[in-house]
Amino acid sequence: ETGRDEAGGEEAGRLRQAVLLPTGFGKSLCFQLPALMLAGPTLVVYPLLALMEDQRRRLSSLGIPCALFRGGQDEGERREAEALVEGGKAKIVITNPECLAQERLLRFLAEAHPSHVAIDEAHCVSEWGQTFRPSYLELGSRVAELDPPALSAFTATAGPAVLEAVAVSLFRGESYRVVEGDPDRPNLFYAVEPTLCPERTLLRLVEREAKPLLVFCASREGTRMLARLLRDRIRGCDARFYHAGLERGEKKALEEWFFASAEGVLVATCAYGMGVDKKDIRTVLHFGLPRNVEAYLQEAG
Repeated sequence: ETGRDEAGGEEAGRLRQAVLLPTGFGKSLCFQLPALMLAGPTLVVYPLLALMEDQRRRLSSLGIPCALFRGGQDEGERREAEALVEGGKAKIVITNPECLAQERLLRFLAEAHPSHVAIDEAHCVSEWGQTFRPSYLELGSRVAELDPPALSAFTATAGPAVLEAVAVSLFRGESYRVVEGDPDRPNLFYAVEPTLCPERTLLRLVEREAKPLLVFCASREGTRMLARLLRDRIRGCDARFYHAGLERGEKKALEEWFFASAEGVLVATCAYGMGVDKKDIRTVLHFGLPRNVEAYLQEAG
């Protein structure tokens, strides 16, 4: 990887950095390993519940306790998570921007004195803050109240405009460094499939290509229609759909099914896949163009 310094040198004892590494290059390790060695807890802010649960599952499988704060928790669940942090057992705290905006959680975390705050999928600050996730616009001020010694913004997809927006929102005028990895993925084969009838081409590809297989679709209704088409037209194809509008229980069941499946076909919007670590996906299809190159790299990775 290469690094460059923006807006001057680093202030003594403080680290501000934007880390741009392709999917699969080990971004999570960059904050998980230091978390085991730092004095205070590491706060990791994720954009999606699916990603939060996936990371907790992975950490638990490694024997690393973590505390998760999400919407919809009852008082017992909240107190259990707080006790893990207060007792020093949870070296990693997981939450999302909406929960971090709650005064109770912010005060609690301030008293815990986090050593490192890591914003995962940081491009969401730019891409979602102005639309349907206004809590991302407040994220910089919330982190500033915690004033951690180290603040890192991690993403696999950030062009110059997105990087500038992330820096303005999160680093708020402080100097920061940029660490970049080569976005090329030599183990991936990229192709464009010419088609006169996208549905027929999709059927052919799903029948032919290796599984597990993920189909990205731009709309919620599209995921339902395509999953039904695949089930109806391909014998033995257990295609299912996933989007942000599903109930939490439905999402969890789908995530667990696809994570364990060796032959599964999942049709999803971008609500699935961002940072979710399913190691054996063999094929990713895009039913239509992603909105930009960064989105394509994110979904392909």
